[in-house]
Amino acid sequence: MILYAILGLLFIAMVVLAVLSAKKDWHWLNPVLLVFIFIAGSAGMIGMAQTLHLRRTALKAVDKQTKRVADQEALRQKVIFGDISSAEYGPESLRGLSQQLELMQLGRGREWGGGKVTHVEGQIKFTFAVEQPEVEDENMSLENVELYAFADAILQDKVTPVQFVGKFLVLSQSTTELTLVPSVPIANFQEYGAPQAVSWTLFERMPFDRHGVFREVAGMNGDNFDIAKFRQFLMTEAFAPEKVGFPQNSPQYERLIDEFNFDGLSIGVIEEWVDKAPNRASRFEPGPSEVFVRYKFNGNSTETYTVDDKSGKLDTDGTFSVQGHAVDPLLQLSPGEESRDVTFKKDDVIEIDLRTAEGYQRPDGTIVPPFTEREPNVEVADRIFRRKLVDFPYEMTKLYNRGSQAENDTMRLVSNNEVQDTAIADMLKQQQDRTREKVAYENDNKLLRNDLDRINDVLQQLEQQVADDARKIEMLANQLADLRRSLEMRSQSFSSSSR
Repeated sequence: MILYAILGLLFIAMVVLAVLSAKKDWHWLNPVLLVFIFIAGSAGMIGMAQTLHLRRTALKAVDKQTKRVADQEALRQKVIFGDISSAEYGPESLRGLSQQLELMQLGRGREWGGGKVTHVEGQIKFTFAVEQPEVEDENMSLENVELYAFADAILQDKVTPVQFVGKFLVLSQSTTELTLVPSVPIANFQEYGAPQAVSWTLFERMPFDRHGVFREVAGMNGDNFDIAKFRQFLMTEAFAPEKVGFPQNSPQYERLIDEFNFDGLSIGVIEEWVDKAPNRASRFEPGPSEVFVRYKFNGNSTETYTVDDKSGKLDTDGTFSVQGHAVDPLLQLSPGEESRDVTFKKDDVIEIDLRTAEGYQRPDGTIVPPFTEREPNVEVADRIFRRKLVDFPYEMTKLYNRGSQAENDTMRLVSNNEVQDTAIADMLKQQQDRTREKVAYENDNKLLRNDLDRINDVLQQLEQQVADDARKIEMLANQLADLRRSLEMRSQSFSSSSR
């Protein structure tokens, strides 16, 4: 307004001065053109000032929006990655949550919980807790699919799958129920299908074991964890002796409870509690693969570490690899780039297995030095016990392989038994034939012995007759010799008398 007032006063002054200074020979158009020129110049000056004002306002808005976009991008990066320069992803970051969810769901597939079970003519009817939608895609159908069944129990007022029942084949599917038959039963599934059973949970794939699962069920995560209270929960609800088949005072049962009770605790805390615990069957001695060393960095790490998996495929490997490396490009620190490793910073805390922490020798002879030699800016903060996770799918595969091998061995034994039975029957027949032949031989031998005895008797008789005849012949020979001598004597006597 002030500008317009000043311009108005200048316009009036210019008109007055133009009239006063005009010569008599001026044409009336001259003052008019002078006024128009003044008005045009004033309008141009006003437009230029307005343009400068608008430009300045626009630049301020652009700077403000640019800063806002940068702040939003930084916030987005923080929400997705947490601290982008660190290899650790906090629970508040999308990447950390995605990693936890991916590892929790790894290998599980679909699941149906809270289903009631009944037995009908040798088959099992699993009634869904909530009616399912119609199956429109054949790939989503469950018919002829094997599912893993767990019996549920109420733990801490929550229905939780606690007992693996077995593997079951789906014969038919509807929106309200599944018809199942056991393919690999493990537990007494008829007992878990009784009316007093709570329910079943079916998994499309065998779930993976993970740390802290029973603490979550018991609601004892975080600062409210109590070793004695959690141990009581494990012994009475999760792993009651009658469920696991171990006597309560046996070292095996105590070791089982210790593994879940001490999982994630400091070795010092564990030893202190064990020293004070009464009536223990043995001391708790974790193996080298169950002990992890916790390190704290006093400065930046000297080496870089890979956190992204550039070779993985999202459709086959999932969002994260088993090692926890990001496969999804949206969750990688360097999407679209070849690789970008991260370094640990001051006050970062990591855990490394005892073997890697103390160093070892690879099969090719390469020496891996202790971690403190590779990273001089670290100090040992604690030693932690981590129970060794059970690879249930692998164990199930081994179980199936053992079952298949046992079935093959059984079939082979049956075949061998049939061959052996045939051989035994042939051998018995041969034994019978040999027995008959032996009897015949014995009869023949008996007859031969009788004939031999008769022959011996006749021979003896003949020998006796020969001996008698020999004696007679000898006697006759003697008599003949006597007669010859007698004749000779007579002949001699006759000759002598003839002379």
